[in-house]
Amino acid sequence: MVTLIIAVTGVLLLVLPGGSPPPAPEPPASNANRPAPPGISTGEPAGDGKIPAIGALLRSRAEAVRQRNRAAFLDTVDPQADAAFRERQAELFDNLRDVPLKLWDYRLNADETNEVEHPSQQRRGSEELWSPRVDLLYQLTGADPQPTSRPQGMVFSRRGDRWYLMADAAQAAPGLKAWRGPWDFGPVRASATAKGVVLSHDSNAEVADRVRGELDSAVDAVTSVWGDRWSGRVAVVLPESTEELQSLVGPEFAVDSIAAVAIADRVDGGKQTADGQRVVLNPTIAARLSPSALRVVLRHEIGHVATRGVTVDGSPLWLLEGFADYIGYKDSGIPMRQAAPELAKNVQRPGFTAAELPADADLHNGGTKLDFAYQRSWSFVVYLSQLTSEQRVVQIYRQIASKGKIDQDIVDGILRDATGKGHAELRDGWTAFLQQNFR
Repeated sequence: MVTLIIAVTGVLLLVLPGGSPPPAPEPPASNANRPAPPGISTGEPAGDGKIPAIGALLRSRAEAVRQRNRAAFLDTVDPQADAAFRERQAELFDNLRDVPLKLWDYRLNADETNEVEHPSQQRRGSEELWSPRVDLLYQLTGADPQPTSRPQGMVFSRRGDRWYLMADAAQAAPGLKAWRGPWDFGPVRASATAKGVVLSHDSNAEVADRVRGELDSAVDAVTSVWGDRWSGRVAVVLPESTEELQSLVGPEFAVDSIAAVAIADRVDGGKQTADGQRVVLNPTIAARLSPSALRVVLRHEIGHVATRGVTVDGSPLWLLEGFADYIGYKDSGIPMRQAAPELAKNVQRPGFTAAELPADADLHNGGTKLDFAYQRSWSFVVYLSQLTSEQRVVQIYRQIASKGKIDQDIVDGILRDATGKGHAELRDGWTAFLQQNFR
């Protein structure tokens, strides 16, 4: 049973109590006019030729991943680099073997460089070190409607007129900004469905299979409410360790209590799109969920994925979380009293009134106050759907969430136009609805 939900601006979380082979990679690019691969002189002076040389290295590295060419991938690594780094690079390639990639490429930005403080004893004879900004561009087949990009944090070394990948952020420059994907933590197990993909590891294969079995129906459930104005596809990731989970969702979250997080790399409000969306599950908690609870979690988080493109940061959290819960609990078979026990307890007290909608601060509290705020948010959306219609609730969400942080009188005006009721009338109607359903 879901009893507690948390949302944080830009990252949305769901907290609960302790209680087919991938498609083949795309065909290789033509060899015509292809730059010289790493390890081959470009014919230019070493200093002046580093940009095209490293660009060629990155293109060869990307093609090696797409073509599953292990030898070509490792040829981009400095043969005199630290043995542990070379081993990690080999493991990285192997970990990507089953990941369904529609795109894997690198983007070099020579205008942004990083200061690299590499101890002289670790230079291993390198004549020059350079760390320009490099972003990974990748797209998961069957899940990502468009590519996303993430910073890599690479350090390159020159030996004569040849450039190689020598180190990464963790080894050469701890302050270097770098993203780590699931493949940086171990072999990835990919399970494709008609409407998405589940990325996991061997240690959590059982819960990954459960998620895979629910994924398509969860996507359909979200679309049945929200409509088809979203990709209708989703990637779910199950990390193997606390370190991996923390890396994916960010350092500010207490990951031991997180059951699921909906994340996005970036949002384009003008185009109403979001790149790199993932539903990240905590497999330790997810493994303890009943089938119905897991179903609610997935539908809730996929609801955030569907709505993220139209949701401007700063939008009222009662709307974002209440609507996601509405999707999650719809047709779940879970009674309202069971879904919202803290709310039920309060409604049964003499003189209860629904008061005001929860403020954003209320949804950042802890304990029962947080439970109460989230359950009130959900119950108000349910009330609106019964007062008007589900389609009207979707329209309300789009109108409010597209404006970001707005004054309450604007929210009241949108609700008045949709329901024909003013603030006080809505509050009284909501109170009566709760008393009817919880007493």
